[in-house]
Formats: sequence, structure tokens, C-alpha cells
Amino acid sequence: MPLKILIGFLLLSSAFLAADGGTERPFFSGPLLAKSGMNNFKGQWTLNPYLYFTRTYGRTDASWKHRAIPDIHNSIYFFSIQRGLTDYLDLQVLPSYQTNWSQGRRASGWADFTFIFGLQLKAAGHDLSKSNLRITLQEVLPTARYDHLNPQKKGLDGLGGGSYQTRATFIFEKLLFWIPSHPMDLTINVAVNFPAKVSVSGFNSYGGGRGTHGVVRPGTTFVFDGALEISLARKFAVTMELFAFLQNKTTFSGRRGRDEAGNPASSKAPSEIAVTLAPGLECFFTRDLFLIGGVWFSTASRNSTDFATGILSLNYDF
Repeated sequence: MPLKILIGFLLLSSAFLAADGGTERPFFSGPLLAKSGMNNFKGQWTLNPYLYFTRTYGRTDASWKHRAIPDIHNSIYFFSIQRGLTDYLDLQVLPSYQTNWSQGRRASGWADFTFIFGLQLKAAGHDLSKSNLRITLQEVLPTARYDHLNPQKKGLDGLGGGSYQTRATFIFEKLLFWIPSHPMDLTINVAVNFPAKVSVSGFNSYGGGRGTHGVVRPGTTFVFDGALEISLARKFAVTMELFAFLQNKTTFSGRRGRDEAGNPASSKAPSEIAVTLAPGLECFFTRDLFLIGGVWFSTASRNSTDFATGILSLNYDF
């Protein structure tokens, strides 16, 4: 299925590129996953509701081999609010509501709460030959349920990680005019995520079981996200994104407890690597109101999940 989606995306892009996109300043929304290289300017608001719908259909082992699992479906509804605080600093808050379902079981609730500060290091301004440089500092607050889970839900009611997480992201963005009639925008994110240790009891988001009580130390995560947007016409663009991450192993100390089969429970995980792709299509109604939709799917991974996600986002600046 991911291969068919990718082929369809390439055919659609080729059809658009056959037309002249004009020479006016291009419209770009930013890719599906990567953070923008530009802050909101002072006083500017951005409202950005979006939906993730995910089907997880497998897991991979330490040899990068796929193993099928019963489908797990997940939908997350975000509502991002962003405001420029000064000429160089902005703030984004991200409340979200999540629903998980699989094999007749279902669980819903508010997910962990996220806020992000953005610091503009360099702005291209009106000089299109220059690049944008930005740093963001993201904090995840563990507001969602993560332990004392219902064993009948098979982990579906674990809506958060229970850990305060701090992520620093360095962002590079630059317009490219290799094809004058179809400008491109290159965005690169390099990030590191530091999760704090978390106390767990019973069944929890990391595993666990009856009698589990201890401390989980989630692994540090390193992220690379490279995206290229191509202007097809004045109000249409496509984006292709490569998102990869490495997460160190997650460890556990304390009383392991027992799972439902009576075996010693586990709340730890080996190191994880994943390489994913995210093609998308951008449609502009005006420069300040636009829609972006696309898919995000796994291509290769170790000790991770195989998934396909549909993403739809509406953006309004004022």
C-alpha cells in the first residue's frame, strides 16, 4: 500500500510540473511533519487544527524483519495555537484528543499537552537568496493516563507517556530556484528529545502487569527530518519528506509484576530505529488560509512499528 501511494504521488506531481508555474513568489505551507524555519512575527496568530489517522499493522524485530499484528487504529485531533511574542520569539500550544481502537476494544481521552518556544536566529526577509535559521524548545507535560491501565483494554487506554519530555530542534530552511518556474523550499530539522524518568504501577504505557511497581527510564531520541516542497502552480505545491529517528533503549528498575498469562511482565524496550516517508499536497485559498494533506508511512525499521498515517491540516494566519 505505501508503494502505491508513493507512485500515485509521483504521477500527480509530474502532471502538475508539465505546466508553467509562473515566476511570482511561491506559496509554501511547510511540510507535513517538519517545523518551519520562520517564527510568527510579533502579534501574528496562527490557528491550525489537524487530524492524524493511523493504522498500525506490524512490528519489526532486531533483524529488521516484519511481523504482522492485529490492526491497531488511532486518531489524534490537534488544535495548534501559535503567536509571535516578539520579533524573535514565538509560542505554540498543542492540546490534543486521542482515540484508540482494536479488536472491538476502544479508549479515548486527552493526550499529553505540548508547548513550543521558537527562537529566530536568522531570517531571510525579502532576500530570497538567504536562508532561515531557527531553534525550538519543546516541552511535553504528562497530563494523560499512562499507568493503572485496564488490562481488558490491552494498552489502548495508555494515552500518554507519563514523562516530562524536553526536545531541542535546530531548523534550516532555504528557497531554491533550480527550476525558475517551479521554485522549491528545503527544510531540515535536527532534533534531540530528552524524556525524564517516570514512576509506573500496574499495567502501563510501557508494558507492566499486576503488581508492577518501579521506575521507567525512556531512551533519548535523535531525529532527522528533511523535506523538499515544490511549487507546481501559484496555489499548489507538493512536498516529500524523509523522517528518521533513533531511540536509545528504555530501561526499568523495580518490581516487574506479572502479565495476564502469569509470566514476568516487562516495562522496558530495546533501542529503536525507523526510516519513514511523508508525501503531501498543499492547496492555498489565500496566502494566509491553506490546506495540506498527505500520508506518512514506515519504510524500514528495527524494533519498531509498521504503520500508515493519513494527515489533514487547515492553517489560518492573521
